[in-house]
Amino acid sequence: MKILLAEDPTGYANAASQLTDKMSRLQAVLVAYAALGLATVPTTADLADLWENPKVFLGRMLTAGQPVTVSGGLALDPGQVYGLLQKPAGAGAFFAAWETQRNSRSGGWSFPNLDTAVYELAGGTLRIKPAVLAALQEQFRLYAVSQRQKDEWDALQVAVAALETIRQNGRHGADFSAPDYLRAALANAGQANNFNPLAARAAYIVGTVA
Repeated sequence: MKILLAEDPTGYANAASQLTDKMSRLQAVLVAYAALGLATVPTTADLADLWENPKVFLGRMLTAGQPVTVSGGLALDPGQVYGLLQKPAGAGAFFAAWETQRNSRSGGWSFPNLDTAVYELAGGTLRIKPAVLAALQEQFRLYAVSQRQKDEWDALQVAVAALETIRQNGRHGADFSAPDYLRAALANAGQANNFNPLAARAAYIVGTVA
């Protein structure tokens, strides 16, 4: 049994934005590739070579991923293929865009960040995998595992709101300190005006019995 108690859409949006920012430089290289007008659409498996070995990548795109052989049936090394092929119009602009993005310090992308467990190419568009976004969103949600927890949670919010009213309006003022087991439920340990339900997880939900 899971009952949604609270979620933090701002926290989720910020975390998702960080993942999106890491894609920006590689996405720019993909746009430069699309401008070549080649028929071959890259896949997720091509991302590493696109960023690390653009000539190997472009050779694969020009041959539609088929091996290239010389007389005697000897297959060429992928690194040699591009040098033997007719270069497409705009190839220079593609490599210039690649170099610009590789040398840029913006966007947070580097090969160690290229995690195909997180990112994928879908129809030539780089995106965060939907399953990754769904899992990320769950990190910013808080659930009760029983109706008892849900009822106690509702009561907790009322209690915290009352304590915050005392802190704001009472004679204790800023020196007011909520009980230890509730302090995490008050933003900034009781020194702010807003109830922070997700922060209460460590102080309350995790420690309660279903």
